[in-house]
Amino acid sequence: MRARHLLTFLLIALPAAPASAAFFPGDAIDGPSADVVRAGEIDFARDGQGATVYVKRDNGVDHIFAVRMAGGAWQPPERIDTGIDTASSQPVVGVADSGRVVAAFVSGGTLYGTSRVPGATTWSAPVAIAAAASDPSLDTSINGVSYVTWTSAGDVLAARLARDATAWLPSEQPLDITPADTSGHSDVAVSADGVAMSTFVEGTRVIARKLFGTKVSQVPQVLNADQVEGHTGGAADSPDVDVEDDSSFAWLVFRQNFDDHPRVLARRLLGSTFDPPVVIDAGQSGSAPRIDLSERGEGTTAVATPDNGVVADMLHLDSFGAPVRLDTPANVLAPTPAPTIGENGAATVSWLQAPTAADAPVVHARHWIIDQTRRGFPVPEPDTVISNPTFGPVDATAGLDAAADRLGDSAAVFVQGTGADRRLVAARRRRRRQRSRRGGLRGTITYTIFLDNKAVGTTTATNWQSPARVRNGRHRLRIVATDQRGQASTTKTIALRVDDTPPSLKVTIRRSGRTVTVVSRAHDKGSGLKSLVTSFGDGTSRSGAVVTHRYRSAGSFKLVVRATDYAGARRLSARTIRVK
Repeated sequence: MRARHLLTFLLIALPAAPASAAFFPGDAIDGPSADVVRAGEIDFARDGQGATVYVKRDNGVDHIFAVRMAGGAWQPPERIDTGIDTASSQPVVGVADSGRVVAAFVSGGTLYGTSRVPGATTWSAPVAIAAAASDPSLDTSINGVSYVTWTSAGDVLAARLARDATAWLPSEQPLDITPADTSGHSDVAVSADGVAMSTFVEGTRVIARKLFGTKVSQVPQVLNADQVEGHTGGAADSPDVDVEDDSSFAWLVFRQNFDDHPRVLARRLLGSTFDPPVVIDAGQSGSAPRIDLSERGEGTTAVATPDNGVVADMLHLDSFGAPVRLDTPANVLAPTPAPTIGENGAATVSWLQAPTAADAPVVHARHWIIDQTRRGFPVPEPDTVISNPTFGPVDATAGLDAAADRLGDSAAVFVQGTGADRRLVAARRRRRRQRSRRGGLRGTITYTIFLDNKAVGTTTATNWQSPARVRNGRHRLRIVATDQRGQASTTKTIALRVDDTPPSLKVTIRRSGRTVTVVSRAHDKGSGLKSLVTSFGDGTSRSGAVVTHRYRSAGSFKLVVRATDYAGARRLSARTIRVK
């Protein structure tokens, strides 16, 4: 497949020396106030823009507020359900690069949506999306396309908001297979190409279905496993989904009962079908599974165990490593773990913990960085308490969520304190930067992007995407940063090579019983061949031109060879292997 060469640049006025990263004590972003009720969702775009939504009383009534992250700083709280008198709840949020923020919430049984676009001074007036709605899920793509799913009268429904639009367009049909069945617990994720992957529970089954604008894919897929590790599968629930930039690639996690004990499973979408399930809870009968993917397909999962522990698993080169226990027992609280990962492989999992009922609840976190240049999985850094001890106990009933940008800078949101000292708190892990000792640009910075000595764009944001496709070949790139006093700083001209042609790929398969040998020949004349990976369809992947694998059980497996060049262009070759 071709990479989409609408160039995106991260723009920084003054160079900052790289330095270590660390957790910083939680900051109060609203409060202290007895009116702070409950934390909602938090989301970050790749460029570091972000927002969190939450419930706070206004004149004694629950309403929805938002705090945005802009320019590296939390902005003042804003009420976003303006003009609505009834109590509001269940806020969800999505953020796109350049600062477009989209939120949805429920008030008086009606699902509403609102947004704030870059440059605006207020949020848009809330618009009704659907009546008799509950349990919304929302996601926004890097380009600003949003989808929301929700439950209504036992059905799962969806709507889409185009970038820069304010009117939501409902899907043409319910997402569930049989409207008479009770469905709910939906989740949705949106890829860079604007296609969404939805998942939900219908009866005793976990279902996955793609959304193309207002159209729903014709073939819903049931993800329940018939058998795992020799045990018969039963009812499934608690799905969570995330997608890569290309909607052909996604991972979905869920819990399923078996005849011995429950398991948490992960299944990968590859094209239009799902690979066989992978157990990711180390046989711990896990629950509350969550997954977060980077745009490159690296990922992390987090699962709660029956003794209120936390098990994480790392996804690297399309395969999971061994599950890792993150916490140190004991814990009397449901941990509700929240995983995050950035494009650079920097991952964090946050969770709630209190050793005994007499101990004040706190929020813990552990961090690691997946080295994307080699195989293998890192050991997580030591456990750190990220809640602020000066703010009082964490309210374990008031929610916990976390998100990260492309560089892995992350934040977890939760509520601390009691009575009039309640606060909405954001605890961040971010890179420490050294300040330049030189006098530099000040105030608002305007960036002008020159490609082949021609100005092709101007922005005051910290990232920019070319409005048109950039042709194959070699180009010269230069950026000029100008401050409000007219002072300018210019980068050196750098060579930019655009390669929009995927590698060539020829695959030969040899079989001997259950043993398969794959010989792949790949070549890329442009940026060069970066990787050649074979996925055998049973959760096993290997790199190299000649790889051998023995299947342990009978069945049909989708074998996929993926050749990727240094520009990100990929070519796939897929075969079905039937093993007796």
